[in-house]
Amino acid sequence: MNNSGESHSWMTYVEIPDLGSHDAKQTFTVSFGNSEGIISTNCSCCIYPFQFQFTVDWSYTGSECTERNVGAEVVDWKDENFNSDTLPHDLSAVLISLDQLRISKVNEATFSKWHLDTLSNEIDLFRDLLSDGSCKIANLTLARLLIAKDMVSHGFPVTGKRIHSQEVLDLFGGLMKMDPPHSQYYKDEHSLVLMDQITSDKEKLRKRCSHYRTPSSSSHAQYVCLRLNRLSLSRIGFFERLLWVQMLDLSHNDVRSIEGLEAMQLLCCLNLSNNKIRSFSALGPVRLIKSLRVLDISNNEIGAHSTDSTRYAWPSPLSHNTEEYMKDVEQTAHWEAILLFKGLILTQLDVKGNAIADESLQALLPRVLPTLKWLDRVEL
Repeated sequence: MNNSGESHSWMTYVEIPDLGSHDAKQTFTVSFGNSEGIISTNCSCCIYPFQFQFTVDWSYTGSECTERNVGAEVVDWKDENFNSDTLPHDLSAVLISLDQLRISKVNEATFSKWHLDTLSNEIDLFRDLLSDGSCKIANLTLARLLIAKDMVSHGFPVTGKRIHSQEVLDLFGGLMKMDPPHSQYYKDEHSLVLMDQITSDKEKLRKRCSHYRTPSSSSHAQYVCLRLNRLSLSRIGFFERLLWVQMLDLSHNDVRSIEGLEAMQLLCCLNLSNNKIRSFSALGPVRLIKSLRVLDISNNEIGAHSTDSTRYAWPSPLSHNTEEYMKDVEQTAHWEAILLFKGLILTQLDVKGNAIADESLQALLPRVLPTLKWLDRVEL
C-alpha cells in the first residue's frame, strides 16, 4: 500500500483443517467477486469474479523462517556463501505460480487489432523521426509506446516475455546521457523496466536465485535467496511477483526508497547495504514485515543529509511512544531509529558505514531491540 492508498497485492490466510488426512499433494481453489471495497485506480469497483488454484505439497521439507533457525548464527552476505548449482528442481513451479492469479478469461480486457496497429504505426513514426537525429522527447515517447505495446500484446500477464525490453533500456540509458538534469527520472524508469524484465521471465528470475549456505551453516541451507544486487537499481517494484521470497539481496544498488516492499510478508532476511538510503524514515515499510529477522542497512547515507523529505510521514518525536527513551538527552538525536525499530523482532542488524552510526546509536539499539543477537556482525 502506498501513500495514495493504492495496493499492488492483498494478503489473507486460508485455514486448511485436519492436515493428517490429506494426500501428499492437494489442489485448492480460491474465488471471490463483487467486492465493492476493492476499487481500481479509475474508481471502478471489483465486480468481476476472481478465481485461482494452488497446490499444497504436504511432504515439502524446506526450511521456514522461524526464530529457531534464524539468529543461531550470523548471516554473511558474501558471494561465496551463495550457490546457484544446488537449487531445487521444483523451483520453477514456485516462480510461475503467480501466473495462475488471473481474472477469469471471460472478463479479461481484450484489445483489437486496431489498437495494436495504431501502436505499431506510432512506433514506426517515431523510429523514422529518430533516424534523422536525436530528440529526447521522441526517445521518451518511443520508450513509452514500446512498453505499452508489450503490455497490450500480452494482455498484462504476470509472466511473459517482454519483446521490447532491451530496446527500452537502451533508450532510457541514452536519455540519461542526453538530458542530465532529468537523469534521475530516466534512471528510475530504467530500473523499473529492468525489474519488470527480470521478474516476468522465469528463466531470468531463476538465474538470480541462489542457495544460501556457509561452511558451518545448516539452518539456512534450504533458503533460496533472490539476488538483485549490483544492477544499478535506483527504484524497485513488482513486489507482487516476489511474494514467495524469504531472502532478498538488494545490495550495491542506488536504492533510495523501499516503498511497496511490505507486500513481501514471507521475507525474513533483507540486505540493503551499499545503497543511497538517506534516513531511517525511508525504511518505514520494514515495520510492516513481521517475519523480518535479519536486516543489513550498512554503508548507506543515513545521517549524512540534513534534509529528510520523508519525515512528514512519521509521528512526532514528542510522541508518547518514545517517551521512555527520551529521558536520555543523547538519545533524542535517534528518535527516527526508535520509531523504526521499536516493535520489530530482529535478531541481526548491520548499521555500520552510516554517518549516524555513532556510539550512542550502538548503545541504544539493543535497548530498542531486545531480541537482537548480532549488531554489526558482533555477538551481543
